[in-house]
Amino acid sequence: MKLKTLLLLLVTSTLLFACNQANNPTSNKNITPKNFADSISYAYGYTIGMNIIKNLIDDSIDVNFDLIALGIKNSILEDPEFPMMSKDVVDSIMMQLQMMEMEKQEQKRAERQLQFEDLEKNSAADAKSFFEENKSKPGIKVDKPNIHYRILTDGTGNKPIDGDLVKINIIGKILNGEEIMNTLDRGGPLDFQLGANMGSPDMENIIKKMNAGAK
Repeated sequence: MKLKTLLLLLVTSTLLFACNQANNPTSNKNITPKNFADSISYAYGYTIGMNIIKNLIDDSIDVNFDLIALGIKNSILEDPEFPMMSKDVVDSIMMQLQMMEMEKQEQKRAERQLQFEDLEKNSAADAKSFFEENKSKPGIKVDKPNIHYRILTDGTGNKPIDGDLVKINIIGKILNGEEIMNTLDRGGPLDFQLGANMGSPDMENIIKKMNAGAK
């Protein structure tokens, strides 16, 4: 009995919202919850609006608030005098809506995939141009077509080998110059053992070409 009372209160609040016109936000300022049941009614209506109806509006569906209120009322009262749609018709419409949503999601996924592929192509072209230009700069040594290095300051120690523990500072940047990693700002160098799969093979290969203390 209490459940029916709460549901009917929800219908009442929805009907009030519809009658007060959705395009007049000041018309319902004087409507305030008088008890906990009223608060539940508003919270339930707000949740429906935010999670369901707003999505329809965002999808450019021109919702009719009067029919939303009538649909809620009819579903609760189950009045045989107002069979605007049979349950089979309602289920069919909801299935169509679900299919529309799935098609839109698939379209968005396809658009994101195209954007990713374009970004990937542009990044690959930028990287190729960078390495082509970079390999001719003074001091640059080419380990692989996409692995370049330059020793700024020679070290005085021995070159490390597999099994040695090394400490290195890394400053990582992407092609546009944005810094994405800087161990100097994170408390100091990285410690790891060469040949123990703790660093990337290409990075370890470059480290082995440097004397201890090199930069």
